[in-house]
Amino acid sequence: MELCQWYNMSDLAWYNIFRYGKYEFPDTDIKYKLSRQKRASSMQIRIVYEQLEYTAWLKMKPAEKYGERHIAQLAFFLLDRLLGFYFSVPTSGVRLPVSDVSGSTSFIKHLLRKLSIQAETLEGTASAWIENPVISHGDRLRHLHKIAKMPEAVNKTTFTVDMRRDLEYRILLYLSGIPLMTRDLQRVQGIPVVVDSDLAFRETMSEHLEYFNHCQFPRHVIETLRLSRSLQNKCSISLTLLALLREDPLSPIREDFGTNEGFINDTMTMLDTYVQELLQIVHSCIERFSEDSVLY
Repeated sequence: MELCQWYNMSDLAWYNIFRYGKYEFPDTDIKYKLSRQKRASSMQIRIVYEQLEYTAWLKMKPAEKYGERHIAQLAFFLLDRLLGFYFSVPTSGVRLPVSDVSGSTSFIKHLLRKLSIQAETLEGTASAWIENPVISHGDRLRHLHKIAKMPEAVNKTTFTVDMRRDLEYRILLYLSGIPLMTRDLQRVQGIPVVVDSDLAFRETMSEHLEYFNHCQFPRHVIETLRLSRSLQNKCSISLTLLALLREDPLSPIREDFGTNEGFINDTMTMLDTYVQELLQIVHSCIERFSEDSVLY
């Protein structure tokens, strides 16, 4: 993986694959599962676009309420790109007429029945597949785990490039309301990748805060957040994110807005709160030390 690309393709290239590609369910040995709550079905799927095959992870929603999780998943991807982290795989909302999906007819019928879908359309999200990730077993943020939580601001530790990357990963988890992963961390070319983005914006995150007291922060992220706060009524991160969600033409997200208005409002409020708290920590660090020693 390279910066601003996923397997040598831009987000726009993946977007075109998701939008114009032909979706194919494998006839055999499909990687398929239903969650215990039967809220969603996830599977690996092939997409053929311009005579090339690509692999994606398709997560579909059943007929009952599930729109808020799709909104969270897509919102996490957009937040990741807005702040320039690039810890999320390319993701888009999708709406697939069953008649346009090739593969096992019996499997598709079984899927529709399990998801209690009456209409002839599959809705959900598609994400680029992670090929051959490096799994860090039981060592989710190995660099930061060597650093103790700090109850107050210090500025003594010199962070390596890898430590900074993992710190930025933690900042993104904090801003998006995702707890530290309870299972193994996946990395691609040394870069951590969030695979459970549908967990975003569920609860207030405080477990990350004491790690930020080491007073090391990426300058480009903090300057973006500062600008968004100065334009709070016109161009806050939450308002920008909301506008991008509404504009996604592939997505069933827009139709979900009416039924998930409360969730969306709570999510935007949560994000603004996290931004404010993070900037307060950064401000305290700069007051105690200096901006050049705090921002890298």
